[in-house]
Amino acid sequence: MASNTASIDHQLRSHYVVLGAEVQEISQDLSTAENFQLKYGRDCFTDGVQHLRHLASQKSDQMRNIQHQLAELRTNIDHSASLLSGIHAEIQAGTTLHQPYEGTMPPPAHATQTPQYHLRPGAAQQPVSVVSSSPILAHSARAQPTNAQPEPREPAMDLNTIYSPILANSTRRH
Repeated sequence: MASNTASIDHQLRSHYVVLGAEVQEISQDLSTAENFQLKYGRDCFTDGVQHLRHLASQKSDQMRNIQHQLAELRTNIDHSASLLSGIHAEIQAGTTLHQPYEGTMPPPAHATQTPQYHLRPGAAQQPVSVVSSSPILAHSARAQPTNAQPEPREPAMDLNTIYSPILANSTRRH
């Protein structure tokens, strides 16, 4: 689950970077096409300008959707961590609904261990490296940075740190 969540997060961020580079390239091409309209007349370039505006709008919408999904993912992770903290506090206080273990065998190791959940909101995130087969970027004469991040940028969260105690105590085997 943790690797799946981290993979989704990474893929969304990678697509965001590619879309951002495409929007920047389209904006520059749009500016060039608008200059050509002034220079050579609107008849030759009107369809191209309209197409570029529509394409830029679509890509910007996709970027907004990715930002929204990343924010929801972050919120869900934060809520899950909060829930786990509450459960952890109940276990330590002895106020859970679980009955005490009364068997001849010792309780399973995960029942006696106290997992620690560490959220590192200030942790630095590693730079994103993206390889893209985008035809918009492949045919660009301009160099594009590949380490841009979605804006607004929220503090990074180490998903492995959050999920590793859950996975370590899981009885389900993959």
